[in-house]
Amino acid sequence: METIYQVSNLKMHYPIERGFAKKVVGYIRAVNGITFNVYQRETLGLVGESGCGKSTTANCLIRLFKPSSGSILYNNKDGQQVDLARLSDHELRFYRKEAQMIFQDPYSSLNPRMTIHEVVGEPLLVNHIAKGGEITDRVGAILKRVGLRSEYMKRYPHAFSGGQRQRVAIARALIIEPRVVICDEPVSSLDVSVQAQIIELLKDLQTEFGNTYLFISHDLSVVRYISDRIIVMYLGQIVEMCDSDELFNNPLHPYTRALIDAVPDVDPKKKTVVPIMGEPGDPSKVYTGCSFYSRCKHATDLCAAQPPLLVDFPSNGKEHFVSCHHAQNWR
Repeated sequence: METIYQVSNLKMHYPIERGFAKKVVGYIRAVNGITFNVYQRETLGLVGESGCGKSTTANCLIRLFKPSSGSILYNNKDGQQVDLARLSDHELRFYRKEAQMIFQDPYSSLNPRMTIHEVVGEPLLVNHIAKGGEITDRVGAILKRVGLRSEYMKRYPHAFSGGQRQRVAIARALIIEPRVVICDEPVSSLDVSVQAQIIELLKDLQTEFGNTYLFISHDLSVVRYISDRIIVMYLGQIVEMCDSDELFNNPLHPYTRALIDAVPDVDPKKKTVVPIMGEPGDPSKVYTGCSFYSRCKHATDLCAAQPPLLVDFPSNGKEHFVSCHHAQNWR
């Protein structure tokens, strides 16, 4: 598959400031040196507990945040490779036409003072793609495509339900036909029945437009359904990365196993879930060994002393990366 992103040693550290002089006394390591690729027309899932760095990773890729260090090599539609981490806001103007984002909360991501016509049509206007009546025609067409009536464009966001607002947000993201769509927990605030409708809509639109998705969620059942590959993050680092079915059928990291066991199951015979011990780690702390050490019942002295590398344990001819000293033994 052709690569669209090559992310290498990406870090996003936020300074901790104290006192009147705002002296820097430490850093919050939201993303702490991750490396991965994203392939064209795939859906890459990103999962983990709250605070693991999922959304920060997405914000770095869309360049809402400028990374502290590392590189984000992006192959644009002209076949040129650029490092998004090093570009200025002016140099990123081309990228705004090629990558869009669907935010988590459809209630706060839409301007309540703008009509749906203005909200959805704004990307066309800002990027100088269309104007006047052409904007109206394109807004009406994309609203129909996401399951809304074209006459809704005269209304304001408060007149719609949560599911309808998220359809408006999807229409806004897709109206300029971007190559990449980053979905930051786009269904987490919706009812289960509406979640299913939105997920199916996203899959249909990807087939139609040929987009690449980065899909972020804490709900593993949703991620499994929509994703081709999945990355599991813990405390700003990647602990496992592989094909979606492979991850669920053959998890090699204890943290991944715990996340999968925590997914609700209607089978009454399912074994009792053993919760992960302790609380999530401190992102401001520098760990000498594995960051999951204090919560892992399989940990040894090696885990406390030496950080594990992200190593490939291929299965069925496919890559399966895991960051664990005992990946082949703990089960």
